[in-house]
Amino acid sequence: MKLSKELNDALVEQVRLEYEAAWIYNGMRIFLEDLGAVGATRWMTAQVHEEFTHAQDFINFIMDADGEINQVGGL
Repeated sequence: MKLSKELNDALVEQVRLEYEAAWIYNGMRIFLEDLGAVGATRWMTAQVHEEFTHAQDFINFIMDADGEINQVGGL
């Protein structure tokens, strides 16, 4: 199955959004760690990892469908 350009572009944009969410959650994790909120820090760390996992899942799907990942929003 070859992805259409529109679908490929939308999936690549989703990869970018997943990385952006991970970046934001990581900032929140750092803030919570500085506050000494151990449980919240641990939860936010899990969210960071989850977003990276989502991004990788989308990347794998794109690659499996013979799509192209040549740029992810300038990342």
